[in-house]
Amino acid sequence: MTARIFISYSRQDSDFARGLELQLNDRGFQVWLDTDKLRMGQFWREEIVQAIAACDYFVLLLSSRSIRSENVVRELSLARSEEHTSELQSHSDLVCRLLLEKK
Repeated sequence: MTARIFISYSRQDSDFARGLELQLNDRGFQVWLDTDKLRMGQFWREEIVQAIAACDYFVLLLSSRSIRSENVVRELSLARSEEHTSELQSHSDLVCRLLLEKK
């Protein structure tokens, strides 16, 4: 089965998120990125909750912008909650962090 990956990011990091999505898709992963999956008129919060619940891996694009994003913080909280973690994965296995900036 193909791994399903949810990418959480700040809108200001969209170019990097899109590039990562393309690379992961090329390697056969199913990637959930809001700009591809959400449509006008959808209940987007509900769609995001469902996508996080269904993902095998949650990738957080960590930047000075994403740590200030209420949506990113909410998404990370959902991904780390017990109800979204399978018996086979620990929280640290489920959430992958990618640092976009040097300190």
